[in-house]
Amino acid sequence: SLIELLDSTGGYERMVELLVRRMELCEDDAVDEKFELLVRAGDVTTQSIKDPVRAIDLFVRALTLRPTDLALLVRLEGLYSQQGQWTELLENLRSQCELCPDTAARGRLHHRMGTLLANEIGSYEEALDMYRQVFEDIPSDESTIQALLTIASGHEELRSAVAGILLPVLETASGYDRVVEVLEL
Repeated sequence: SLIELLDSTGGYERMVELLVRRMELCEDDAVDEKFELLVRAGDVTTQSIKDPVRAIDLFVRALTLRPTDLALLVRLEGLYSQQGQWTELLENLRSQCELCPDTAARGRLHHRMGTLLANEIGSYEEALDMYRQVFEDIPSDESTIQALLTIASGHEELRSAVAGILLPVLETASGYDRVVEVLEL
């Protein structure tokens, strides 16, 4: 087909145009075919054309057809991060978290959201809530403990809230030296 010929000859711009056009010509109920065409167009746009903004648009369009596609959410996650689209990245991570059946993976996603909220968005109270949720999935997670201590050291107004999150975690983990550290905040 013309699409495969364009792929083999490096006619990537035209290939993406044809994939999108083919998707537009699909029957309304051909959701899977539309999804696959948009994802393929997004992949070509990302890998060969190197246009992350356009790839994001194509992947978002595909996601409207299959909003629970975890693999596609992960692709978008990388592009949002690369482009510094923090609000979109946060929503993407939330969607991944809702779909994630694995508690450890869900805990890591909560940690990433907490880090994003604290370091890029500057919403420290929301970051604390995300870090609190990490401990529900990964009790006594060291990287989360460190992230909370970092927030407490830089934001005096949040020290009490951080202590309220950390004390129960450290007490059950027998981290009495750390309990003293938190009490001294």
